[in-house]
Amino acid sequence: MKATFIATALTAAVLSMAPTSNASAANDSKVYAGSGCKVFGSTAWTDLQFGAAGIINLTVNPKNIICPIINDSELAYDGDAGVPLNAPSSHMHVAAGNVGSTTVCNIYTIDNGSGGTYVGVTETSTHNTGAMAAGTEVNFGISGWTGTADYLHTSVMMLCTLGPKATLRFYRITEQGATEN
Repeated sequence: MKATFIATALTAAVLSMAPTSNASAANDSKVYAGSGCKVFGSTAWTDLQFGAAGIINLTVNPKNIICPIINDSELAYDGDAGVPLNAPSSHMHVAAGNVGSTTVCNIYTIDNGSGGTYVGVTETSTHNTGAMAAGTEVNFGISGWTGTADYLHTSVMMLCTLGPKATLRFYRITEQGATEN
């Protein structure tokens, strides 16, 4: 009898520590290191430096990079709706080099449920760091982009033209609606 009681109490204690299903989060933000981006198009790997400070354009010419964005939304992106329920946004941190520089980032959505149909540039942000001192950090954002009706098959990516000597330190993506994690 005493052993049964102890076993039951132990089982209840262990079960109370078991992970439970979390409620879907809203306004979920994920921060990505700039060094997680990779070269795109004709940009050579040797034109860029990848490190803890982000991804650095080592040249005096603009260089193209592609950056991952994880879509874990449980709703379609509806940034152009009158009252959006899931208008994702991004926020980038760019540090100036020792030359005048312009960094341009575009967010793209692709409807993979229709054989990879290109949906298009949903938002663009251009930031001119001018002749700011090297290392001066600025930030800019892209908000409220739109996807497709089938959120389960929509992928998202960010393409940036990193200005001369500029550094993409990090970027944050926030999904307004409920997300998986």
